[in-house]
Amino acid sequence: MLFTLMKFTHLFGILLFAAGLFPVLVQDILSRRTATLDCYKSTLRNMSIAYSFLALPGALLLISSGGWLIANYYGPIGLLEKPWLAGMVGLFSVWLFVTHVRVRFDLHRFRRMVDQGQTVKELEKLRDNGLSVVSLSLDLPILILILALGTFRPDSWVVLLAGIGFAVECALILTIILQTLSISIEN
Repeated sequence: MLFTLMKFTHLFGILLFAAGLFPVLVQDILSRRTATLDCYKSTLRNMSIAYSFLALPGALLLISSGGWLIANYYGPIGLLEKPWLAGMVGLFSVWLFVTHVRVRFDLHRFRRMVDQGQTVKELEKLRDNGLSVVSLSLDLPILILILALGTFRPDSWVVLLAGIGFAVECALILTIILQTLSISIEN
C-alpha cells in the first residue's frame, strides 16, 4: 500500500513539475514580445507563480517520494549500479540546484528592476544574457530526458551520456529559437 502511495505521489510530483515548466517557457516568450513595462511585470508575475506554486511543490514531492523509493528498493549502492536511476537523480539535482536557482534569481532581479522603474530596453539587455536563456532552455530537455530514462530504463552509461548530449543540443537550439523570437522595441 505504501509503495503504491509513493508511486502515485511521484507521478503527481512529475505532473506538478511539468505543469510549472511549460507556463514559464510560454511566459518567457510572451515577455520577449512585450512593449510596455506593465505587460512585462505581468509576465514576470505569472512566471513566478508557475515556479512557486507548481514547479517547486512538484520538485519537493519528487525529492521526498523518489528518495523513499530509491532508499527502500535500490539502496545507495543500487543508485550507482543502474545508469538510468543515477541519470534521473543526477539530472534532477542539476535542474533543481543550478537551473531552478538561476531562473528564480533572475526573476527576483527582474522584478526588482521593474519596481525601480527600469525601461523595457534595459530589462531586455539583462534578460538576453546567454546564461539566463540557456538555463531556461534546459528545463524542458532535461525534463524529457528524465522521463525517458524512467520509462526506458537503459542499462548502458553510453545511452545516458548520449541522452545528455542530445538534451544539451536541444537546449542550445531552443536558446537560439528563444533569442530569435525577441522583437526589438525599436522596430
